[in-house]
Amino acid sequence: MNEAIHSDPALFDGKLQGGKTIQKWRNEILMDWAERWNWLKEQSNCLACAIGQVLVLC
Repeated sequence: MNEAIHSDPALFDGKLQGGKTIQKWRNEILMDWAERWNWLKEQSNCLACAIGQVLVLC
């Protein structure tokens, strides 16, 4: 079974194999990452506040 596997030309974006798939999900992926970065930023602010409170109490 040495059949060559050919990519679907409909999924190319210019020379980029799979480019159409990337275009389809790009905004959703970027928004997901934006939410994750915001969550991390909020968590780091809470941690900084907690550390500040401990330092003030010491």
